[in-house]
Amino acid sequence: MGSPTDARMRWREQQRALRLDDAETQRAALEAQADAARAWAEHARRAPTVARLSWQGVEFDVLNLERAQRLLGSIRDTDNAAAYVLMDEAAQARYPVEAAREWVFLVAHAPIRAATLDLPNTLPDHPQLRVAGWIFRAGMHARRVSVGDAAQLHDEAPHRESGGPWLIVDGPSELELLMLPAGEHAFTSGLAVGTLLARDYRCRILVRGRLEVACLLAAGGDVCLTEAPRIELLATDDASPDRARVMSRHGRSYRFHPPTHLLDELVAPAWLRRDARGHARLALDLTGPDDAQGLLRSRAEIDAVYAGFADELAQALEDLAARLRSAGPARLSAGFGNGPSDQASYEESAAGARELVRQIGHSVDLRVSAVQPEPGAPISLRLEALTAPVRERHVRLAKPDDDDSEALSIKRALRAALERLRWQYPLA
Repeated sequence: MGSPTDARMRWREQQRALRLDDAETQRAALEAQADAARAWAEHARRAPTVARLSWQGVEFDVLNLERAQRLLGSIRDTDNAAAYVLMDEAAQARYPVEAAREWVFLVAHAPIRAATLDLPNTLPDHPQLRVAGWIFRAGMHARRVSVGDAAQLHDEAPHRESGGPWLIVDGPSELELLMLPAGEHAFTSGLAVGTLLARDYRCRILVRGRLEVACLLAAGGDVCLTEAPRIELLATDDASPDRARVMSRHGRSYRFHPPTHLLDELVAPAWLRRDARGHARLALDLTGPDDAQGLLRSRAEIDAVYAGFADELAQALEDLAARLRSAGPARLSAGFGNGPSDQASYEESAAGARELVRQIGHSVDLRVSAVQPEPGAPISLRLEALTAPVRERHVRLAKPDDDDSEALSIKRALRAALERLRWQYPLA
């Protein structure tokens, strides 16, 4: 039987051997990781097997990731940082090595004018190429542009890490219908578009210059703008109608643009479906519409959504006053299920003033309110962005008859508040 000293020595030797084994395993893993990174970098720098190709009547240069990185290096985001980094660990995960395929960017140097452009991630005549992005260096004018699988989603399963092909347009862009998949898309000289569909919550759009869009349907991804946009209609293709991250620079922070409508108030019923919770969503297959007129409801139907809103709101405040007296508490309140900052409330002051509030705490914090100094008096509307620093908060004052996009977003939020409060406090 050995002494306690011998036992301690054996234990120490065992621990030392384990540490050496762990160190060797870790060293081998790091070497394998370094080898994989070197192999990937070599693959990313390799000259494509095709230097130039034609697609839908347009001539494109074929670039590997390294050359595409140099070409895109001058594009800056809204914080003036590089928008594209294609030769790092994130890119290695996004564009994995495939022995039979090459990741490439396709670059058109001439101005593009087309009726329809379909920009997929694979080309039938070049099966060895996998298109990571489409770059148009001299602008684009088209009636309908669809990128990747944006027009026809096969299911709602998570997409691959790289998303769809990226669309980058350097130069003026004038489009009628644009459908974008998940990815990093950029327009460096503004974007004028009739209807813009961001079809995935990971669809991120950067617009340097002015964005002018008649109808934007977003799935909750970032739409980052360097200038205040002109957005007439905005709805979200998401289970939450508030999930909008459309933002423009405002001082040192951002101004956020909330939705103006519900999705089914803008999109024709033929192009809608219902998700598992009964929420309206865009149909998976949108290959049918050739332009925005075939996708959206008529202008008369859209304009009718808020027709008579001033009278509707005045009558709603009377209705809430009756519910307040019936319910008993000093204040009506109801949550929207996304935390304490996402709620609706109604209360009255001792002097008879009435206030209906919708506080939205989804992508950003917003406070929308309708105030009536006394029964029968004119009602004033207000929107305040709570996320920004106090000195830079955007505040909008409006009247119930105003019909610009920001006034419409106030009306949409107040309607949601009315609906939730009426559900929470039914009349006896």
